[in-house]
Amino acid sequence: MRRWIELVTAVVAGGALALAAPAVLGAQGDPVTPPSPPSGVAVPMKTLVPHLDYVTIKPCRILDTTQGSGRWAGPLVDGTTQSYYVSGARGFGRQGGTDGGCGIPTGVHAIEASVNASRTSGKGYLRAWASDSSEPAAMVLSYAAGLRSVENATLTVAPGTAFSLTIANHGGTTQLAVDVVGYYVPSIAVTLAANGTIYAGGAGVVATTRVQTGRYTVTADRDLTGCVPTATTFSDSNTATACTFLNDVYVAVTDSSSEPTISYVQVVVTC
Repeated sequence: MRRWIELVTAVVAGGALALAAPAVLGAQGDPVTPPSPPSGVAVPMKTLVPHLDYVTIKPCRILDTTQGSGRWAGPLVDGTTQSYYVSGARGFGRQGGTDGGCGIPTGVHAIEASVNASRTSGKGYLRAWASDSSEPAAMVLSYAAGLRSVENATLTVAPGTAFSLTIANHGGTTQLAVDVVGYYVPSIAVTLAANGTIYAGGAGVVATTRVQTGRYTVTADRDLTGCVPTATTFSDSNTATACTFLNDVYVAVTDSSSEPTISYVQVVVTC
């Protein structure tokens, strides 16, 4: 099951999870002046509102220090700080997780997870945070000697980073396992210029193409099976429709005579 979330703010480990508004960016990430539209093409004035989708998955283990190797092998002693893979398909076996990963895309901003501390000695606690941030003051779990502790938590991660989640152990000694049950990822949201390039937004989009007059393809960073696409033009005389197949959104734009036409078009996919 997936649910659409207009705004997600999760106070986790002393920090807030939020998604910043998209800017109009060039290929190198620099602000650019929107391209001049062809004569008669309406230019959009709308601003894309960012969203996060929450996607549930079957419980999937991303790390287990009792099964890890090298620097990922446990137990974690007092003062241990380690960063872990969350998304993608590589490296999970070394950190004791599910071989091939859990199908979590690289653009996630946070995960819903069960954090497990076991085979403990002494009193201690764990902190968790996105690896591109600083260690927070708040803890995600505390434990006592000889007792197993489990905490369900929303953990922020660093989008697009290999080792995107950092966990630190303080106080005692413990083995650690983390099972993911869902993740937060930016919705697919983009405005295309008439020539098929990105005019605004672009969250979750890896490529855009104008196939021919009035036909555009938007390629997402995830499988869109079961998602609902909408396409909107910025001219009252034009109509846009969209459908999905695997990672692609296919967009068709027609004029009042039902003929293919060029147009700025906004594409949003709800999952």
